[in-house]
Amino acid sequence: KVIRDLVDWGLVDVVVSTGAVMYQDLYQTIGGRHWMGTPTADDVQLRSLYLDRIYDTYVDELKFEDTDRAIGKITEQFPRRPASSREYLQFLGERFDDPNSILATAARRGVPVFSPALIDSSIGIGLTLYYQANRTAKERFILDAIRDNYELVQILGQSPRTAV
Repeated sequence: KVIRDLVDWGLVDVVVSTGAVMYQDLYQTIGGRHWMGTPTADDVQLRSLYLDRIYDTYVDELKFEDTDRAIGKITEQFPRRPASSREYLQFLGERFDDPNSILATAARRGVPVFSPALIDSSIGIGLTLYYQANRTAKERFILDAIRDNYELVQILGQSPRTAV
């Protein structure tokens, strides 16, 4: 909510995030929920309830699987070419109309969102499903990490001041 609000209020010009935060945003956008738990919970018991534990937070394993499949299916619509995480995340954000979503809000407000290690998150699972379905295709979507760096440097070079 904090990042979404900062974007919506025009207080940030660009967001650089972990893939995990963007995945959780998508998970919530398609109806997933987070529940406060305890870091000492019995993971075997949680698994029997189809709950995953992220330290002290619980999430719905079945909704995670839905999110992974949704990412794979949405990626089918992306142009079959290399792209930066910014281009891809904007594309994802444009597919949702959730006023509470970081990605949807950023897409609507024109704020670029970068996640240079996107593949090293659960979004990578959805992208792997896409890859598996398209691995023999002559052309397919590919995340271009070098393009991420280039685009970030261009934004930095054009900014009169920066902040963390």
